[in-house]
Amino acid sequence: MKRLIFKSCYLVPIIDGLKTSTIRRRCNLREGDALRLNNGYSRSMAFGEAVVVSNAEIGVHELTDELAQADGIADAPALIAALAQLYPDALSLRLIHFRLTRVVATHPLVVAHRRATRKYRT
Repeated sequence: MKRLIFKSCYLVPIIDGLKTSTIRRRCNLREGDALRLNNGYSRSMAFGEAVVVSNAEIGVHELTDELAQADGIADAPALIAALAQLYPDALSLRLIHFRLTRVVATHPLVVAHRRATRKYRT
């Protein structure tokens, strides 16, 4: 199973269904690929599983507020600024939409989030 690694700050938006896409410089994912979602806290332990809905090339100038919000960021200017820090010379990137299919209930950050919010879904 292929994997995507996310910063810990994106775990909650992903498991709450607010972050449904990611933007990467390169990516070998195809529509329908099953994914293991990992984070920097524990690269060896997945916090969830997902399936790739789409993977398309997108120009930085094509980013919209809607795409930014699906990526867990407030608006297009904030997303462009964040991407400029990660990929300063990139003119086009890969926009990957994914659908969360499973949350790993035993992952330490998932457990902490559920305790804090009292959400108990799988």
